[in-house]
Amino acid sequence: MEKREEGYCGKDRSSIMGQNFATPKRKINKEKFLASLKKNNGREAEIERIPFSKEDVPTIKHFTDKGKFADIGTKLLGDLIIGTGEESLCSRKLDGLFTKKEGQKPTPERDMKGCEFKKAIPERLWDEQTRSTNREQNIDYLVKYIKSQMSLICIGSKNLYMFGGKVYEDISERKRAATYFKQVLNEETSRLFRDYSEIHNQLLSDPEIAFDSLEQLPINRDVVVFQNGTYSVREQVFYENQFWEEDYIFSILATDYDSNDFSGKDVVDGFLNTFCMGLEERKRLFCEILGFCLSNYENKKACFYFLGVPDAGKSTVCRFIEQVLGENLYMACAIKELNSKYATGELVGIKVCADEDVATNKPLKSEDVALIKKITSSDKIRTRQIYREAVQLRPDCKLVWAGNGMLTFATSEDLQPLINRFIIFPLDVSIPKEERDPDILSKLMVGRNYMITLALKALHDLVENRFCFSEVVDAEDYFNPQIFLNGIEEFVESECQLESEAVAYTQELYARYHQFCKRNGGYKALSINQLIPYLKGKYGVERYTNGSKRGVRGIRLLDIAPY
Repeated sequence: MEKREEGYCGKDRSSIMGQNFATPKRKINKEKFLASLKKNNGREAEIERIPFSKEDVPTIKHFTDKGKFADIGTKLLGDLIIGTGEESLCSRKLDGLFTKKEGQKPTPERDMKGCEFKKAIPERLWDEQTRSTNREQNIDYLVKYIKSQMSLICIGSKNLYMFGGKVYEDISERKRAATYFKQVLNEETSRLFRDYSEIHNQLLSDPEIAFDSLEQLPINRDVVVFQNGTYSVREQVFYENQFWEEDYIFSILATDYDSNDFSGKDVVDGFLNTFCMGLEERKRLFCEILGFCLSNYENKKACFYFLGVPDAGKSTVCRFIEQVLGENLYMACAIKELNSKYATGELVGIKVCADEDVATNKPLKSEDVALIKKITSSDKIRTRQIYREAVQLRPDCKLVWAGNGMLTFATSEDLQPLINRFIIFPLDVSIPKEERDPDILSKLMVGRNYMITLALKALHDLVENRFCFSEVVDAEDYFNPQIFLNGIEEFVESECQLESEAVAYTQELYARYHQFCKRNGGYKALSINQLIPYLKGKYGVERYTNGSKRGVRGIRLLDIAPY
């Protein structure tokens, strides 16, 4: 075979795309060439093809102009991530792609002094081809760059947060995170670095930003963050348009705040005067409750109950709290539904969980009471969010309830742990129909700055008093013993006798107990499924079975005259 001259690519431009045409040994016969074209294409060639001469073919030296390719790389990667000193990311790739590699033998895909040429590939894959050699290094570089441009923290290797300028925002969801990564990288088309999920995974496992739990963060709970600034509770100062990432705050109220705005003052004062019956102590308690709900303080073993007659303003207060907080920080959930499968998972990240119309016809069970105790103590609870595995979470939300009647409990033992946690706001007077204002909520929102100012002042005083809320009433006075006591102790004492070998059958025992509750002033009788476990725990009786009849051993019914 005739030896090729150094520095040339052959006689056809297609060799640049990787095709290997040998140099012809003789001149091409033009007549035969045209006849061949006519035979293959079925038509005359419109343009006569002339073989390339030596001067027509550019040399490899000109083709691999690094400066030109660096400009192309800058457009692809963005000015932010190309300049890395003497040797840019793009130039390193070009060196590996177009320079001669020592010891390599020519192959059908390599031509001219060992320089590598790729087969013809679509333009959309070219960027991917140019980065394939150092892909892992590129991802590592991007992770470092993103960390230098964003304030990031990772909690428990599962939740990723970034400081968005006001508070920390959750970007644990990959698509949401990718949106921010694209902005930081100044990347419009996602052509070159589209593996955002890999960047996301590396950040989740990055030890430099990792924390085991939120408890490790130095959270500044003495601030309340509004849309237009930060309020310091202890300093009683509002810093307009100022936010600090070192406060580690994760929630922002839905409204602006202006401490100098007294719009709607008359309406607010009039509503509070009616709602609080003109009592200064009750007004102070209401402002403490509102300020505490707006704050970032952990729960202080308190649950708030607006209790009283209908049409006294309970729903209006709940709606006002919701609009100031925003729907993302307010959750409406019935007390009996807190123990449902996914409800507890929704408590994390909100400020208020409210039951706006408490149902009193069904007593709370022991497991409901246990959950309320954990929430009001900010204890960790095991919960599961939808599409996620079960985790241990610590809710900081405040429980706010409103109802026309008092809660009932399955047993008196369930009530006692909650009495000291109840902060009851009594409502004794209904607003007459002719005096009700259908637009009162809108008017209160006009005067929200004045209302918030009252609440923040009361919050400051509450903090100074170590979260001792103003007590208008003793919670225990609002529980009629005959409503929440189940009467079991009285029933056992008057109509039963405890004997180790005695047996009482379940149906007969429950029928006698139910009659006793009806005769004695309306005791709240337990259900048949609650009665036996209660007797077992209180008196140590045991379950007993005799064929198809079931009962308990250790107690018997006394023969008494019918009433």
